[in-house]
Amino acid sequence: MKKRGQVTIFMILGIFVLITVFSFVFLNNYTKTKQLEQDVTDGLELNLNSERVNNAVTWCINDIGGKAILNLGAYGGKQELVGNFFDEELFDANYLYYFGEKQTSSIEEMEDSLSIMMEEHLEDCVDKLTKKESINVEENIVNHDLIFESFQVDKGKINTSTEIIDEAVMFTVNWPLKLKFRDQEKEISNFPTKKIEVDLNRTANFVEDFVERLQVNPYFIDVVYLLKQNYTIDLTMLNNDTYVFLITDNNSIINHEPLKFLWAAKLNNTGVLI
Repeated sequence: MKKRGQVTIFMILGIFVLITVFSFVFLNNYTKTKQLEQDVTDGLELNLNSERVNNAVTWCINDIGGKAILNLGAYGGKQELVGNFFDEELFDANYLYYFGEKQTSSIEEMEDSLSIMMEEHLEDCVDKLTKKESINVEENIVNHDLIFESFQVDKGKINTSTEIIDEAVMFTVNWPLKLKFRDQEKEISNFPTKKIEVDLNRTANFVEDFVERLQVNPYFIDVVYLLKQNYTIDLTMLNNDTYVFLITDNNSIINHEPLKFLWAAKLNNTGVLI
């Protein structure tokens, strides 16, 4: 009877041990399976959000690039009003010719200005666009907090290279972004080069040549020469010694607007422009 009792106890203990081991193995496998499923889900969410950020950056590069080119034209090839500029109640303009001195910007200087404008405004554009997208997501479709508050972006320094070529302006942006969603991480940095088809190069070279002609004879405008350029050119005389030029290239359209180059020339009022 004692032996039978001991056997029974060992059997119970054995069964208990087996149940414990089985439960441990089952729970361990279950936990790993659930973790794997969660990792897959998180990876999908990370990829979806990464694509959303990538699309936002690409869209903003195009939008800011176009606005930067238009801004450059509004200031006569410069980023803003600089030095001695024409100050009028209705509008202002940079002097590209000032008492015989040429003050135009080179192609390289324009490229630098466009790069600076891209770097100054890109992050703000992307932040506003992604925030707007997150607000528009319907709560009954996704868990808003899960997708947008758990998703984080660590931003590095923006570096932009701009190239003004024949009939186009090229923007190449490198912006290191580390994207995080829970335990998942992904990095993106290089974005497709954006080509904006606008002939800024030809317009800038024309203005450069035009100002050089003014240096030779500031009181004579060769109308035949201007007609050959295929631009719309508006000329206004102000204060008897200042001439404002608005050059419009109707063949270069950005955001439904033609490329315009606004600039002023300051002359000695001893002569008369003809």
